[in-house]
Amino acid sequence: MKIIESKYHTCIVTFPISRAFRMPLLNLVDVVSHISKKTSVIIGSYDDMELDYPYDSNVSVKQFDIGKSSDLLRRIVRFVKFQIWALISFLRIINETDVIIFFMEWDPLLFIIISKFFGKKTIWMLPSSAPLMRKYNADPLLAFSKYTEWLSYRLSKVIILLSENLIKDWDLVEWEKKIVIAHNHFIDFHQFKITKSYCDREQMVGYIGRFSKEKGTGNFLKAAELILKDYPEVLIFLGGSGDLKKCKFDLNIFQEQDQIRIRGWIPHDNLSNALNDLKLLVIPSNTEGLPNMMLEALACGTPVLATPVGGIPDVIRDNETGFIMESNTPECIVDNVFRALRSPYLERVSENGKYFVEEKFTFEKTVEKWRKILDENT
Repeated sequence: MKIIESKYHTCIVTFPISRAFRMPLLNLVDVVSHISKKTSVIIGSYDDMELDYPYDSNVSVKQFDIGKSSDLLRRIVRFVKFQIWALISFLRIINETDVIIFFMEWDPLLFIIISKFFGKKTIWMLPSSAPLMRKYNADPLLAFSKYTEWLSYRLSKVIILLSENLIKDWDLVEWEKKIVIAHNHFIDFHQFKITKSYCDREQMVGYIGRFSKEKGTGNFLKAAELILKDYPEVLIFLGGSGDLKKCKFDLNIFQEQDQIRIRGWIPHDNLSNALNDLKLLVIPSNTEGLPNMMLEALACGTPVLATPVGGIPDVIRDNETGFIMESNTPECIVDNVFRALRSPYLERVSENGKYFVEEKFTFEKTVEKWRKILDENT
């Protein structure tokens, strides 16, 4: 699907990408480029991580590698360098730009002020909540944004959230009149599909994602320890990236176990194979937007057990399209894992979840929603 007629030159400005953020950003670029005559992307990256966008003639990407460091002073210096570089790149194209989309939880105050000065329309899309990220992630750079967030909300023409539930969850009721509900999610159903019959899968329960406090990784690992102790027939799969030490869990506990399979980061091209091996995917997050992993799992016929945070309840209806657990304590995770695995409707839940994402998360529907947003706000 390619929309040829368009009147917009759109610029997407985003904070340095991590592995987990790469696919949501690629999705947004893909959608916006189909409703724009030209799309400019200004982005930073860690450790030479390329965006790898299949460059179309109407998409230009300017990327700056800021590197990674645990030293705070070096991080500040690199962050300031990125801001200067991004501002210079931004100013070079602003006159030919109609609308600017900021895709980040870090507030883009300086960029918004410049955009308003030039009379440009600004859309701030929030993939996650900065206050909640600060709660679970003591990052000094992220902490600074709490002093400028209010003004960024005030100056933005449109604020995009992934779910209506997030208005209260993220304490954004004050800005409700300028909030639009939309997502940048769509599934490649040629890639994410059932390749292994659900009834032929092992009793494998998995977590795939970033290892961090806000994702509840430590709670899942503690639940896995309880499961492995009492239920030898269940296998545990762990895949992702990040520092597990920050989750306050010692992986040596699993050293002698042959019931657990631990992998590092799974490339997106291989993710469908991993999801097709699972009987159940667990998303024990403390905070979420609308997790792409959840949608891709459902497309593979893999039921999801998740906490009811962010946009998850928009997709997961308990015992219908997936399973909801009331909290992410280790004991609650264990109880609900076995509630799901022992459900007489488990295969039906697998089918329902697959049909739901096939109906709701097509590329065409996502593009049409964004076309409407740009038409109404430019």
